[in-house]
Amino acid sequence: MLEIAKKYEDNPKVAILMISIDSSKEKWFDYIQKTNPQNYGVELHIPDGMNSEFGDRYLIKSIPKYFLIDPEGIILSSDLMEPSIGMDQLIEREIGKIAF
Repeated sequence: MLEIAKKYEDNPKVAILMISIDSSKEKWFDYIQKTNPQNYGVELHIPDGMNSEFGDRYLIKSIPKYFLIDPEGIILSSDLMEPSIGMDQLIEREIGKIAF
């Protein structure tokens, strides 16, 4: 995911949001300090998110889970496969639909 976040870091049509639902904020923070020191994308933490209203609303039953959301906040896909060429192609196709 970090490779995709890096690729689109200067594209105003794309925002990569990575949400952790770990129970420990400290462990999450230590992990992102090690794995994403360049701060690609936006990192957020929702404590125990899988067992919360957040998890219920977004049907998060396992992790990782990938979504594609348009600029209006509409979920275009809630079952994306892991970061891949296919995910990148889908992002590119959706970017082409966004008018700025």
